[in-house]
Parts: sequence; C-alpha cells; structure tokens
Amino acid sequence: MYGDWRPVMREVAEKFLACGILAHGFARVRCEAAGCGHEYLVAFSCKARYFCPSCHAKRLALWTLWLEETLLARDIPHRQVGIVACIQTHGSRANWHPHIHMIVTDGGFRPDGTFVPWPAHDTAALTEA
Repeated sequence: MYGDWRPVMREVAEKFLACGILAHGFARVRCEAAGCGHEYLVAFSCKARYFCPSCHAKRLALWTLWLEETLLARDIPHRQVGIVACIQTHGSRANWHPHIHMIVTDGGFRPDGTFVPWPAHDTAALTEA
C-alpha cells in the first residue's frame, strides 16, 4: 500500500515490540538507604525515537530541557540571528522522506525593549528548496 519499508524500520519495529518487557532484559534497582534494601526491576527500553511513544516522549522532554537551558534561557547580553534545525528521515507512515524542522528567530529587541521583526521572507522559494 505505501511501498517497502527501509531495512532499518524492521530493526526499529522489533526493538519497539521488546520495549519495556522484563523477559528481554532488565536492571535491578536496590535502595541503599540504611535498613531499606527495597528492590525492583526496570525493563530495558528500545530508545527508538518517533516510533515508540514512550521512549520518544522521554527523549523529546530531555532534548527540550537541554535546548531551553543551554541555548534559549541563558543570560547573554547579545544575540544573533539563529536557527535550531532537526533532520528527520521519515514521514508519518515510516516512509523515506528526509526533511528538516526548524525553529527560526523572527526578529530582535532593541536596547529599549522594542521588538523589531526581520524582513518578510520568500516562502515560495523556501517551499521549492
């Protein structure tokens, strides 16, 4: 219906099917507090981005936190025009569809706090690219 899957997709799907299942591997966690000794098992995860909702949500949350703390929320006295770009190699049906997602600055602030938008860009040229 949608064409053949790339070979990597079979590997990702197999990891997803084993994700979070103790029989496929786990770590034993033990409380080191005096007198406690409580233990529990944590199943290994597949760590698959996009395909596994659980693993993707965790990685996305960690990446968002890193992006905010490392790039966006720093107290820097100056700024430059900037772009954060992420490459994605597949579409919503797991088909081969390489493309880029971007967060692009839309302007800047003057020392008095006034926002100045960047000049309009040619969206038709971006669409063609």
